[in-house]
Parts: sequence; C-alpha cells; structure tokens
Amino acid sequence: MRIVFGLLVICALCVAYWSLFFLDSERVSSETAYRVERVIDGDTIRIDYNGKSESVRLIGVDTPEMDDRNEELRMLAKRAAEFTRGLLAGKSVYLQFDRERRDKFGRLLAYVYRAPDRLFVNLELVRLGYSRAYTKYPFKYSALFREHERQAKAEGLGVWTNTVD
Repeated sequence: MRIVFGLLVICALCVAYWSLFFLDSERVSSETAYRVERVIDGDTIRIDYNGKSESVRLIGVDTPEMDDRNEELRMLAKRAAEFTRGLLAGKSVYLQFDRERRDKFGRLLAYVYRAPDRLFVNLELVRLGYSRAYTKYPFKYSALFREHERQAKAEGLGVWTNTVD
C-alpha cells in the first residue's frame, strides 16, 4: 500500500511540474505562436509580431555582451547566442508578458516559450549557465531563476566556469 501511495505522489508531482513549465495556459499570453526571424544575441530575439518585425528581450536573463572588452566574456556571449539560436532558429514562440510590456528601447519584454513543446527558454538559459538571473527589476519568477542560477554556479556551468572552450 505504501508503494502504491508513493508512486501516486511521484506521479502527481511529475504532472504538477510538467503542467507548471509546459501547459500552464496562464503563463502564455495567447495561443498565438510568433515566428522567430532571428536571434540577435543570447537574450534578445526578433519575431514576426502580428505582421511587424519586433525585438523581444527575454525577461529575467542577462547573457554576456558580444562587444564586451573581456575576451572570455565575448566567447561566453557567442556561446549563449549559439545556444539560443539552437533552441529557436526556424521555430515559433509563445510569449507571456509581465509588469512592463516594453523596455526603454521599445523592445517587447517577455517570457518566451518555444512552440510547440513550450520549453521555457528564459529559464533554460539560466538553468544551463548561459545567463545570469537578471533580478535588478522584479519579475514573477525571480526566486525560481535565482535558484537555478545558484545550481548552475555550483556546477560551474556556462558563465560560471573558469575556462572557455
């Protein structure tokens, strides 16, 4: 009986996790999938947004800059951009907005989910160490992002490594 109960608890947790990250319709602002036109860098993409080309800045992530003076950080920036490109090139995405819809540069600010599997791209960048959690401004998943950043740092992943391949 305990084994059956334990299995039921594990199944319930798996379903809850899966629904949190992949099926939660509240997380996605609409069921419209927008075609990714190109990846600008690790944390910015360009999409066809209702017939208009728009830049989207991923909320809660901060990848190194391609024009950084530090060569190691430039290499990490290229790796982050390549990773994002690998996730999104030729794909479509769902968007979810938070408090602010645009930044001071006019870019859309969004949580990005790859269609059709709804992979949470923002979190994936932090989880695998391609990005730091950008917590300067409040956002609803900041605690989750900080925890995944802590794990990536402990494992020495991506921006948290001492060497660059």
